[in-house]
Amino acid sequence: MKIHLLLRALAISTAMVVAALAPDAAQSQSSFRFGWSAGSNIIYRLDKKTGEVKACEFASAECAVPGEGAVPENPGDYEIVAPTEGEGVIRLNKTDPEEPNKLCSSVAGRLCCCPGSKVCNANRVCVNPPP
Repeated sequence: MKIHLLLRALAISTAMVVAALAPDAAQSQSSFRFGWSAGSNIIYRLDKKTGEVKACEFASAECAVPGEGAVPENPGDYEIVAPTEGEGVIRLNKTDPEEPNKLCSSVAGRLCCCPGSKVCNANRVCVNPPP
């Protein structure tokens, strides 16, 4: 009985997150990926056409406020992949290989997609990390 209730709660939580991340999923091409680290409860949604990234907590459906680099960009063919280390996802623009790959991460309710070694600050802006 307890397992049945747990599975039902998990299904409801999953439905809430998907609804929060992709209310227009029928009209757009979206890609979903969990955060890379084992303890991450963040699920990322990518609009493959615009590059827009959203991030929500899996169990609560609370979504991060998008900042620099996470908003829609030039139309293209975007993809998200897991990084080799660290947290978040890497957004690639397959249409424009000259555009730098961006590490998208959600920390403390903020979401940024930053190029190179830059990190997201409290104002959702990509900056150089502290020394």
